[in-house]
Amino acid sequence: MIAGPAGPLQGVLEKPDTPEQGGVALVLHPHPLMGGTMDNKVVVMTARALVQAGYVALRFNFRGVGQSAGSFAAGMGEREDALAAVAWLREQHPDQPLCLSGFSFGAYVALLAAADSACTHLITIAPPIQYAALRDLPRPRAAWCLLQGEADEIVDCREVLAWARSHEPPPVIHTFPGVSHFFHGALTPLQQAVRTCIRSC
Repeated sequence: MIAGPAGPLQGVLEKPDTPEQGGVALVLHPHPLMGGTMDNKVVVMTARALVQAGYVALRFNFRGVGQSAGSFAAGMGEREDALAAVAWLREQHPDQPLCLSGFSFGAYVALLAAADSACTHLITIAPPIQYAALRDLPRPRAAWCLLQGEADEIVDCREVLAWARSHEPPPVIHTFPGVSHFFHGALTPLQQAVRTCIRSC
């Protein structure tokens, strides 16, 4: 349990087998009101890929999810949850580079928190381009990777790519032909892409 701004936050911390660390990573889950939790398979696979790349990875439930205290706060409260988790990670593992990662709503929260987290790496998976606030955010200063399924039925792939390419410089983009929003049947390629992102950025 991690101290959060609305009460304790429930999390899972995973560490690599080797003592050599690439850094620390925070992985943020999809929309709480649509069943999103830290146990979402995309979140779990992303955390696993980061651990394989040598990172200590934390995934946690936003306020009001699972055993985390509080209630849904439309993104801004979840941003504060993420920053509290970042502070906890940095306290446990000082002086380590930080990778901030999120899937769907979690990608939105990661983008909201990117500047104040001082992350060195950012991985956004299927960011919800339909959120108007996302379009107005400045480009993160971190090394940024974007992963997007081309057959996403929830997030319009073309709009995501147009938005991403409007930034200077644009993020490194990995697209997945025929892949839906929840990466059904494509978790292994997703895992490989996350490892590629964190090692090459």
